[in-house]
Order: sequence, then C-alpha cells, then structure tokens
Amino acid sequence: TLDPPATGSPGPFYDVDGDNKVTRRDAWVVALAASGVDTTWQNPLDRFDVNNDSSVTAADVLAIINHTNAYGWSLLSTP
Repeated sequence: TLDPPATGSPGPFYDVDGDNKVTRRDAWVVALAASGVDTTWQNPLDRFDVNNDSSVTAADVLAIINHTNAYGWSLLSTP
C-alpha cells in the first residue's frame, strides 16, 4: 500500500480521476480498473450522470426507465 506523504496530505498520485480532489470516485476508478469490469457504457466522469449533462437528476433515472421499457432488460452490446 502507498502511504501519504509525510505532510499528511495525499499526494497527486491519489487523484486518479484528475479532478484535483481525492474522493471515493478515485477509489471507484481504481477498483473498476483492477476488477476487469467492462465500463464501456458507463460515464467515466460520473457513473450516475447517465445522460451526460453534467448533473445527476431524475432525468438520469428516467433515461434508464425509458430504455428498459423500450428494450427490456438485457446486456448492452459493445459500442
């Protein structure tokens, strides 16, 4: 494991998503990369921003519901 620098603040190498903050999202990015899970269909900036409008709202939920109603439950093909 990597320990933070002696100053107690995390180094830039902990900011794996490049947003200048060390958050749970950094851990999520590392965990997904290590797991080998295909995230092709997932927004790399925010997995909850389904419609990629830079905010997480009811519209993201509605997009999933509408897709499911139109096509049913299924695995997504590779784009």
